[in-house]
Amino acid sequence: MKQIVYILMIVFFLSTVFAEPDFYYKQNENIDIKIPCYNEDAICSSSAECNITIIYPNGTTFVNNQEMQNNNPNPNFNYTLLSSDVVGVYSSYVICIDGLESDNTQFEFMINKNGIEENNNINLIMFLTLVFMILIYVSVSFLLNKEHIILKISFFVGSFVNLLALMFAVYFMFVTSYQLDKVLLYIIEANGIFVFMLISYYFIYLAKKSTPDSEDKNDWVN
Repeated sequence: MKQIVYILMIVFFLSTVFAEPDFYYKQNENIDIKIPCYNEDAICSSSAECNITIIYPNGTTFVNNQEMQNNNPNPNFNYTLLSSDVVGVYSSYVICIDGLESDNTQFEFMINKNGIEENNNINLIMFLTLVFMILIYVSVSFLLNKEHIILKISFFVGSFVNLLALMFAVYFMFVTSYQLDKVLLYIIEANGIFVFMLISYYFIYLAKKSTPDSEDKNDWVN
């Protein structure tokens, strides 16, 4: 049962992290947000009002319940953002009132350096690679005996550090303007150096262990 819960948590987490926004806009350019308004399959009247609230990627309020422009007879209400320097996914909420009728909608848009959809498949592959490495580190840590105590502790610490690094990677994506792919790439590169150091240590340990005058056979040999 616990395994199922863990799997569902991972699936929910991945679907949240790698969910696709509805729109994409380019950083440092004016953004014209357009939302169609219909009342019972007819275009909203000229007296209809729509207000928009936009939330920054870090959860703070960017635009607070501001009125959108009614372009009747065009169905689109629009609101222009004059500032778009913060990269990330924005949450937006729109409520429209037309006479006695009202409705609301919500959507997400991303501001990035190109203004186009990013390749989340690459991010997902790197993310899953790190998750796989954490599982490998934990497994190796439990499989090693006390003779390899340094390697055992190193792999366990490595798995814990990687878990923290993944949490910070998600934090960077949602709260700062740093790109997730760069953070994940740095983490993978750091893991490569980490594994290289452990492998080098192991071969040095084997070489020292095979030396005839070596008296201490365990991992604590200096």
